[in-house]
Amino acid sequence: MDQPFEQTTRYLSSDRGRLAWLGLGVGLLLACGWLGWLFLAQVPRYIVAHEVVVNNAGIYRARVGPASSQLGVGQVAWLEARTPEVRLLTASVVGVDQQSGWVQLQLTTRQSDPPPMAQAWIKVGHTTPAALLLEAVEQTLRRPRV
Repeated sequence: MDQPFEQTTRYLSSDRGRLAWLGLGVGLLLACGWLGWLFLAQVPRYIVAHEVVVNNAGIYRARVGPASSQLGVGQVAWLEARTPEVRLLTASVVGVDQQSGWVQLQLTTRQSDPPPMAQAWIKVGHTTPAALLLEAVEQTLRRPRV
């Protein structure tokens, strides 16, 4: 019975913890990589317009509300056509009415039959994942209780 205990203590006294140091190094390397991505990566930021209508000339009007102050002519937009099959169409901003919150969008590719209803995403810039995380936390804390 003495022999297994002596072998265990001998093993513990000769152990230098190389495997533990290797695991710690890999963990720190992963943490540094994730933190670098969190603070340095550039993520596109979009404004979403749910109320989108098309007129006879094929110009789409999208209501974005107060976010229209962040928009300008020439910005890239995408329209998701609400037809039986989902289509993603590229458009650009051709007019902004900041008082009413409406934006005019024109398709960059010519469509023979523009879809009557769509949802729009308008690219307004880039931000970091950390800024998005802080914004989400702030919105959660400011949300009124029901």
